[in-house]
Amino acid sequence: NTQHTTHNTQHTTHKLHQTEERRSKRKKKRTKIRAMHQHAQPPLICILAGQSDMVGRGEPEKLSEEFASFVAGGGDRKHSISVLYEIDFLGREGASSDSGGEFRPLNKTAQFSNAGGRYSFGPEWGIADAILRSDCATNNWQDIYFIKFAAGSTNLHEDWAPGGELFPRLISLVKHGVKMAAERCCHNANRSKHDDEDQADNKSAQIVEVEEMERSLMQNQTAFFWLQGHSDAGGKAIMRSNYADNFGKFCKEFPTQRTKIYQNVMIPRTNPLFHLFLKT
Repeated sequence: NTQHTTHNTQHTTHKLHQTEERRSKRKKKRTKIRAMHQHAQPPLICILAGQSDMVGRGEPEKLSEEFASFVAGGGDRKHSISVLYEIDFLGREGASSDSGGEFRPLNKTAQFSNAGGRYSFGPEWGIADAILRSDCATNNWQDIYFIKFAAGSTNLHEDWAPGGELFPRLISLVKHGVKMAAERCCHNANRSKHDDEDQADNKSAQIVEVEEMERSLMQNQTAFFWLQGHSDAGGKAIMRSNYADNFGKFCKEFPTQRTKIYQNVMIPRTNPLFHLFLKT
């Protein structure tokens, strides 16, 4: 009995030691993520969604060289700006286009529209310019990633509703883009600093780092820009009268999909009665 009790005690002590080791490793990884944010300047994620105005039919050659060079060059601090996009998914205004599942540097040839058969651009250029000229751009982040999913002639009531065709595609693209941004951030943070302990279980450590960074980016470094409503305004009465409720449901569904964007939503003010809409 004494031997049995001793064995059980040793086994319990060993398990407690293993548990403590796991806790210590998790704490170290969380500390490392916080250190990345402090020293590596995490990126800003800008999610862009809506219909044709968000797709953008702008002609890049008409952008002034001064403006294009400033934005594409990342402003005075040379921020890196990239765009991942999928546009005209439902094909109502022409064939769909995408960036091949990769981020592209924001420049005059970043977005090609199959619907228009030419290079084009949307609000991302104006948003980038405003960010670069703001005071917060100097030290809050380094890279800026636009994740853009927009489709012309689509409505919120059906197409963008959580049960519609576009919502799951948007969620999928957002997750994909945030993961790539997190991977880049972790890679850049680790590139100049390596320690032997991390290299011992490099693969698992990298996976955990990226997952932690994904959660951190979505909670702290993400803004959502919404440019849509013309189809609902010119559609059935039920679309117009339920727009505020539909948009509320749209935003509330985002947190349930492992994201938290509802605190940083930006929608353009095009209606003089917009303040009444916000109170509903």
